[in-house]
Amino acid sequence: MTVIGHGVEIVTSSTRPTSPFDGMQIYETDTKKVLVYNGSAWVEVNDLDSADGLSSSGQTKLDNIGSVFISSASFSSASSVSVDSVFSSSYINYRVLLSFDASANDFSLGMRLRASGSDNSTNSYSAQFLTANTTSVTANASDTTIFENVFVADDFRTGANAIGIDFFSPYTTARETSFFGMSYSSVRIFRVSAGNFSATTSFDGFSIIPNTGTVTGRYWVYGLKGT
Repeated sequence: MTVIGHGVEIVTSSTRPTSPFDGMQIYETDTKKVLVYNGSAWVEVNDLDSADGLSSSGQTKLDNIGSVFISSASFSSASSVSVDSVFSSSYINYRVLLSFDASANDFSLGMRLRASGSDNSTNSYSAQFLTANTTSVTANASDTTIFENVFVADDFRTGANAIGIDFFSPYTTARETSFFGMSYSSVRIFRVSAGNFSATTSFDGFSIIPNTGTVTGRYWVYGLKGT
């Protein structure tokens, strides 16, 4: 058993301490969970409540910080990647991470929002983006049927990549859906993008669409806590 900072013990679900004390914390490497002993049972930190001695103000803070994993999947040689049933009334805002394997071609990525298994392709997408390429910076904007070329993925034949997107209010119809994202490729091309869908439509998913060829990689979707 290993102990890291602040007294959190590293264990597995089958090697939990046999004589825990009230308030003891562990991290299980096989379940990827942080748990605390409440005097009678091991409880996930996210599941602590007043029965475990947590105050109402502490419960409110716990309920409104951090993120919750929703979905992840890999895709291979895809001309587009559609992700359904990940946005709901459970959270207002969401974060999406994308990772791509080496590709036979360079490409830029566009996005569409989805509802009930279908892309929304109305002319309601507006986006603005800044691109830094080594020592030069350029700006572009688009108003079309897609968030067009908002993420850059150049030189994926050999390089590293990182793309992160925050979606604001995709499910609620109280306001328009907007996004903010960043991407970076190994040839020192960095793009910051933002945009909105100019109608109060309820969306439950999204599509990632390369402007050429196919893509292989993985996505992760998280709900962002907060009221």
